[in-house]
Formats: sequence, C-alpha cells, structure tokens
Amino acid sequence: MKALPLILALSACGPGAIYNQNVVVIRHDEGGMVHEYVAAMRKIKREGRRVEIRGSCSSACTVNLHLADQVCVAPDARIGFHGSNFGLGSLPEGSLKHTMDMEIGQWLPEPIRSLYEDEWRHNGLFAHEWLTGSDVNDLVPAIKLCE
Repeated sequence: MKALPLILALSACGPGAIYNQNVVVIRHDEGGMVHEYVAAMRKIKREGRRVEIRGSCSSACTVNLHLADQVCVAPDARIGFHGSNFGLGSLPEGSLKHTMDMEIGQWLPEPIRSLYEDEWRHNGLFAHEWLTGSDVNDLVPAIKLCE
C-alpha cells in the first residue's frame, strides 16, 4: 500500500482525479499534506501537463492554482480555502499559525493570496471559504475557464 500515496502525490490529486500523460482532471480532492501537493505541482509544471479543476478542490489541492497558465477551472467548480490545522483542530493565532498558513498561501496567485492571508486562513478546518470556478476566473483572469 506504500505505492498509493506516492501515486496520489505524483498526480497532485486525491482519489477523485483522473490523469494521463497530458492532463490531470480534478473532480473531488479534499487536500492533504502541503509539501506533497507542492512537489506534485512542480512535477506537473516541469512536464508541461495541464490541470483541469472540474469539481471540488480544497485545502492543499488549491496549490494547483499556482499553475495559472496550465490550469483551468469549470465555471461551477468549487475551490475551498481554510487555515492550517493540527490533527482535527485549528492552530491558535500567532506567528506559528501564520507561518503554517502561508505554506499554502505562498502558492496562491494574487489577489487570492491576499484574501487568503487577510481573511480565509482564519477559517477552521470545517469552515472553508468557497469560490466557484467563475469566481476564480474573475479574480485571476490568467486562470481560464475550462471548455
């Protein structure tokens, strides 16, 4: 079973994703370990693959938005943001929480990064801030709507 996490990490997606040599399609990804998603996102970028977010993508999955010119979002896709957590609880406010929150925040395109840092990172694990794909496209025109 050790191969499954590696496969999921290399695809930058959870079990609700479909991927091939050229495209990763995200249908339902609740996130996971940020460093695994960052490593997978970098691999996708290096290989020139595309990411299509066509369903829900939350938590660490949102680092895929960093791929702006290689990612598209379906208009009704749901993109969810929340602050860092330890186990099932949120970290207390302070410099450690800010550092942990910005593990994800640093990969988000502006102005989503600022919204995350100023507001959404204060949301607990079960209190996501949700955007639709259309909202993401309005905020970051470089992230196109999927055809």
